[in-house]
Amino acid sequence: RTGNWTLQLGAFATPANAANLRARLARRPEISGYRLTVTTGARLTSVRASGYSASAAHAACASLQADGFVCVPTGG
Repeated sequence: RTGNWTLQLGAFATPANAANLRARLARRPEISGYRLTVTTGARLTSVRASGYSASAAHAACASLQADGFVCVPTGG
């Protein structure tokens, strides 16, 4: 998928926590077919999914948030 919206799904001081979240999210239908990445920065390791259209990003975040996940759609 090639949209320009990204879901910010978490940022962690401990990389293992990001890996655990990635594993949980990989099974979610809102993430299936999109690019799920873990990026390690200077202080935090972030989990993002990319390739969404604006409407798909907002719908995916609403669904994930309803199940207790943190999700912020970014892009545009």
